[in-house]
Amino acid sequence: MDAAKMLESLDEATLTKLINIVQTDYQPPAEVQQNKTQMKRVGNGVSIYKQSKSKNWYARIHLPAEGIINFRQSTRTASEDEATEKAIELKLTCTLKVQEGIPLGNRKQFKEVAKQVEGFYKNRNNSNDPYYISIIHNHLLPTFGHLPIDQIKTSDIRKWHEGAGLRTQSMVSSLHTVLRRIFTIAHEDGLIKVKPEFKGAEIKKAERREDFSKEQLEEIFELLHKWSNSKERRKILSYYCIFLLETGARTGEEVINIRWCDLRRSEVQNNSGKTGKDWYARISKGKTENYNKGGRDILISASGNQSKIWEYCLTPLRILHGFENIDEAIKSERRLFEDSKGKVARFDDLFARFRKHHNLASWYKLYSFRHTYITQKIISGEEYARICSQCGTSVEMLEKHYSHATIKRFRQKDFYDR
Repeated sequence: MDAAKMLESLDEATLTKLINIVQTDYQPPAEVQQNKTQMKRVGNGVSIYKQSKSKNWYARIHLPAEGIINFRQSTRTASEDEATEKAIELKLTCTLKVQEGIPLGNRKQFKEVAKQVEGFYKNRNNSNDPYYISIIHNHLLPTFGHLPIDQIKTSDIRKWHEGAGLRTQSMVSSLHTVLRRIFTIAHEDGLIKVKPEFKGAEIKKAERREDFSKEQLEEIFELLHKWSNSKERRKILSYYCIFLLETGARTGEEVINIRWCDLRRSEVQNNSGKTGKDWYARISKGKTENYNKGGRDILISASGNQSKIWEYCLTPLRILHGFENIDEAIKSERRLFEDSKGKVARFDDLFARFRKHHNLASWYKLYSFRHTYITQKIISGEEYARICSQCGTSVEMLEKHYSHATIKRFRQKDFYDR
């Protein structure tokens, strides 16, 4: 039966319905009718169009007979050819969803769009992008991750800021930079009609803690090497500084009370079945004693990574204490940083003497090694939860003391590569 005879065989109601479907299928979006956009018809219910103020093309899928009515989504590309390919792929996706009974609604949770933004930062790989990714995981997902993104309003962001208390200007700027990108993508994809405003943050003055630059560290350890000569306690001071820098532990009670028997190894295995050993040190004194009665374990050496602690700290100390190997050492009750007479130096005073002897800046303190460790970890994109666990601190303290240094060093990531 040819097309003409087939149409003649249809009753009036069916023929009218078919004509309406065809007419609707070729009805361009309202924006196109008002000459606000340029449009290209791909065919079979698929078209792409570009809004006057947008650099990217949008896809429109309109197949009423299949239950797909005016479905639109950004292709996120300025290339017409790429947009055409993505529009065709989108049509297939929509068709399959309808066949499986899956709604075509555009509602998504905040975490789904945030994941897209995380992918963008990973692909772009600018020096500050690891920090933006850490903001997504440490600040945004815990609060907004489970919420439908179209339900997050300006008032929700204001309440979130109010609940967090005072934040530094640099932290607020970084939070808003990431939020703005997330909601912009949501708007482009038609998930939200209006982007929320970012208000309600109370600004406080940053309390900066000084950290060492790469050049300063090189100078310190070179001078320590020369200054120690054959004096035992001065040598132990250099080992002590390495330990602080590589672990982020607090100088004082936390570290000077670590004993050889507090070192523990843990067998690890990767997905391919290859095994290795991580090494931990148990800290049970200092602030940890006040807040965590059971103490905490800190990672001192990760399997597969070259550890400066072994080469420049623990191995020299093991030899100094007369142990033939590490297995013998970790059975001992001796403290790591005691001298051959079983005494532990007052390292803060000893470092102050070293600083004055070499006319170094007055802010050079042993605590700066810890600050350097934390700053490097934040810049590298380490999750706050891991840093807090390792260093025995909180997210609030990280924001309070390290935000300024982090923002300032955004574009100096390579400066810290060791």
